[in-house]
Amino acid sequence: MPTIVCISDTHNLHNFLSVPEGNILLHAGDFSLRGRESETISFLKWYEAQPHEHKIFTCGNHECGCEANHSLFLQLIKEHAPSCHYLNDSGMEIMGLKIWGSPVTPRFGYGWSWNRDRGADIQRHWNMIPEDTNVLITHGPPHGIVDKLEYGEHAGCENLRKTIDEKLDNLLLTCHGHLHCAYGRETIGPKTFVNAAVVNEDYVLTNLPIVVEL
Repeated sequence: MPTIVCISDTHNLHNFLSVPEGNILLHAGDFSLRGRESETISFLKWYEAQPHEHKIFTCGNHECGCEANHSLFLQLIKEHAPSCHYLNDSGMEIMGLKIWGSPVTPRFGYGWSWNRDRGADIQRHWNMIPEDTNVLITHGPPHGIVDKLEYGEHAGCENLRKTIDEKLDNLLLTCHGHLHCAYGRETIGPKTFVNAAVVNEDYVLTNLPIVVEL
């Protein structure tokens, strides 16, 4: 089975990140600060240059420009990262693994991208996840698993957790980020949950990529 390298929340610091070797590289979003064209191009060129056989990513709430002008974003991917795979409520199969990705997160504050209200609004996205998914990339975490804020509250998505528990029996790995202070990994039965945010709450590069051997 493949070696999977998980990263998230690089926030324009990608050029300073040392990425381990592996078969598959996953980025769970927030590669920028606001999803400006210059930020996006810089990330895409860097991601394209990584040596991993398969490079897969989704967006995060900071990629505002990418959602606002999604057609331009797709064109930039074609121009600058043609070998990379962008997942937006979509999936692919590689190396015997069925992989699904989504950028949506529960709504908080104002002015962020891919935010959805908790409950039925966000559940519509989780309903799209195929039941035979093996690897799930979501920008935000499921509730109660590597999602704890600094003051102890669990801030992950309840709907995503319910979907994982009740529907995704074949899931082996979930890669996410979003909550910088919840960096780490947890294993529950056959499922490995990774919060791969590489920056801390002050947007300082402090955490290492997380490598998972499936």
